[in-house]
Amino acid sequence: MYIIVPMPYGCLPGKKLSNASRGILRKALELWENSFRSVRMDTRVVLGAFADESEIKLRKEIIDGCLPHGTDRVRILDLGVARNEETLILKLWQEIENTKCDGFVVFTEATHLTGIKPIFRKCFGSLPEFRVFPVSFEANHPWITARFPFLWRWRNRWISSYYKARMWLKAS
Repeated sequence: MYIIVPMPYGCLPGKKLSNASRGILRKALELWENSFRSVRMDTRVVLGAFADESEIKLRKEIIDGCLPHGTDRVRILDLGVARNEETLILKLWQEIENTKCDGFVVFTEATHLTGIKPIFRKCFGSLPEFRVFPVSFEANHPWITARFPFLWRWRNRWISSYYKARMWLKAS
């Protein structure tokens, strides 16, 4: 089994996916379309959200609209709503814990990588491959830290330091 994880980046007011969320999902579907569809490998696209179910619903609509109907449709692994990145990744860990996972690709925003990489490394070791893309957040994005690049970078560096320190303390 192969896992594709497009990280969630929320919805805008008016129940519309943010540019970041839509762009990351598009890149993940392109990877599935170009690499895994022809091989027919057991591939799952992970959908999760941080605020409410509307982002998952909108992403499912995009997946249904982009991909052809038939036997080689993408399989969706719905994790539901998570409180934060750690909760989302732990839910993913619980879902795939007892299955043979050949690997997975995590699609993320460039600055967000510093925050999520230590959490993925803690749960999955060196298995995840990260694909990073620069995205711009809208001025009316509901996440206050995403609207201001300085706060977004600071938040992700703090998360990274926090998890690295936790792993170091646990090891010693």
